[in-house]
Amino acid sequence: MLAAGPALLPALVPSALILGLSVAWSRMYLGLHYPSDVAAGAALGALASSLVSAFWPFS
Repeated sequence: MLAAGPALLPALVPSALILGLSVAWSRMYLGLHYPSDVAAGAALGALASSLVSAFWPFS
């Protein structure tokens, strides 16, 4: 369940992906993180959001 409302999902997903990918790219470009760091962070973020979504009491 999206807190802002399911009707906003088509607008929010592309915006979130663009923002997330640009931050990931900039961290690697500036030499602050290795690509494996960024991939591990993305995997952990996806796992955390999946677990919260699965166990959220109002979904």
